[in-house]
Amino acid sequence: MDNLTPSIDFSRPIDPTVFKDRVALITGGASGIGEGVARALASHGALVAIVDFNASLGEALAKELTTQGQKAKFFKCDVTDWSQQAQVFKDTVAWGNGRLSIVIPSAGLGATSLKAELEKVHHIDEPVEPNLRVLDVNLKGVYFTTSLALHYFWHLAASPAPQLCLIASLAGYTGLPMAADYCASKFGVRGLWKTLRANGGSREMGGCQVNVIAPTYIRTPMTGDLCDRLEAGGIKVGVVGDVVAAVLRAVGDERVEGRAICACAGGEGGEGSRNFDLEDDLEHGDGALKLRAATEKDGPLGAITGVSRNQM
Repeated sequence: MDNLTPSIDFSRPIDPTVFKDRVALITGGASGIGEGVARALASHGALVAIVDFNASLGEALAKELTTQGQKAKFFKCDVTDWSQQAQVFKDTVAWGNGRLSIVIPSAGLGATSLKAELEKVHHIDEPVEPNLRVLDVNLKGVYFTTSLALHYFWHLAASPAPQLCLIASLAGYTGLPMAADYCASKFGVRGLWKTLRANGGSREMGGCQVNVIAPTYIRTPMTGDLCDRLEAGGIKVGVVGDVVAAVLRAVGDERVEGRAICACAGGEGGEGSRNFDLEDDLEHGDGALKLRAATEKDGPLGAITGVSRNQM
């Protein structure tokens, strides 16, 4: 059976002191969702390792947080390179005085259009090898991060239980037109989470809790143009704070294990106020069923998925 707790009660408060002095490693931590999570954890007293390929953004963020009296350090890394990631984990553990408590693989790229890629080479008789960069970053990189996290969690035997929080997407629950590489990568991350959860695997291998976040369209530097087009069409998109709220719930509540959280555009209750448990488990069935039920019940479909009814 899957190792998981009951569906999440989002009305329960999270005690932010649980993050104090815990060592967190966040890939893609220099911008977007990763940056938002890094800022939140640092503000609650965590030691935050900001891992990113963009040195200028990463160093600036680490300097800003440090100037504010928080604890952060930047580590440059291409997450698709195993040796670089392995070194970053080693350096982070050393910086954290032999500790590592929270790992969040947030590094990711947006989709390339399968149709557009094929149109580029339609005049060529021989097929052209596709660009796999999105899969390399979004899936292979996440797999590397996960493997390293489990290794260190296992060997360091941290207490309380360390936290692994994967960042997938609602594109891991429903297909997006032509976004084959992105959807494949996010379905893959979801599959990785399900495998770690099965039969208490994450507890057995690394003694950790494992959860996954599946955001809707979120406005970040990477998605700005897309979000502009969606909002121009009357579709509500989420903000980074909606995802941060989901991540803090996943890594800050010991009663949340093996759960999938849909991070969607917050309502009157503020950022994260409309997040919900996808109930992606054996008891309730595929999480896509909960997603469909939620979108049918709770206003315009675009408010959660970023897709309007006339696009279905």
